Amino acid sequence: MNIMLESHLEASEIPVLAHGTCIEGGILPVVAMKSLLGSPSKDYYLQKKTVTLDVVLSPEDEKRLDKAMRSLVFVAKYIGRVIRLTSNTTANNILEMDWFRMVPVNYSIRDLGLVMVEGNYYRRAFDWFQITPRTTNIISIISDNSQQLRDLVATSNIISTVDELVFKVSELESLDANEIGLLAGEELGYRDGTWIRPFICLQIRQEKAACLALCDSKEKL
Repeated sequence: MNIMLESHLEASEIPVLAHGTCIEGGILPVVAMKSLLGSPSKDYYLQKKTVTLDVVLSPEDEKRLDKAMRSLVFVAKYIGRVIRLTSNTTANNILEMDWFRMVPVNYSIRDLGLVMVEGNYYRRAFDWFQITPRTTNIISIISDNSQQLRDLVATSNIISTVDELVFKVSELESLDANEIGLLAGEELGYRDGTWIRPFICLQIRQEKAACLALCDSKEKL
C-alpha cells in the first residue's frame, strides 16, 4: 500500500481499514479517516492536550465559528495544544458533514502548523485503551478583552496539567478581530490589517463534495 503522508502524520496512526488511495498524498483525507474510524495507536491517545469550544459545530454557525476559531488557533499555536472540535452530526460516511468539513483542516495543519483531533478523541482513549478520562478547565474571557488571551499564553504553565481547555464561543466571538490578529501575527494568517482567509471551510454550505480533495484545492489562496 503506497501511502504518501505529510511529515506530521505517523503511519502507525492511520486507521487500519483505510484504503491507500483514499488517503494518499493529502492531510484532510487522513484526518477524516481518523475522525471516522479512530487510530490503532495508543500513543496517539496518550500524548495530546487539547483546546476546544463549548458548543458542537453546525454549518449554520459559520460566522460565529469563524470568529471563535481565530482565538482558538492563536491559543493552540502558542501554548502548544491540539485543537479538538465536535459537530452535531452522526456521520459515518466520509462525504457527510462533520467537523473536518466545516473548518480548513488542510490550511490549519499544513500552513499554520497546528494539530487537530477528532471529537471522539477522549472517549476513544478511555473505551479502547482505558486511559483516564480527561480533566477540563473552562476558560472565561471578559467581553471584548483580548488581552486575556495573551496573558493566558504567557502563564500557560499554570494550567499545563489540565488535559483540555474549554472556551466559550459566546465570549470569543465578542473579541475584536484586529486585536486578535495583532496577537496572532502573519504566522497565523493576519497580514496588513486583515485576515488572509476565514477559519471556516470555503465550501461549508455545500453539503456534499465529490471528493475531499476538492476542498483541499479550493481552500488554497
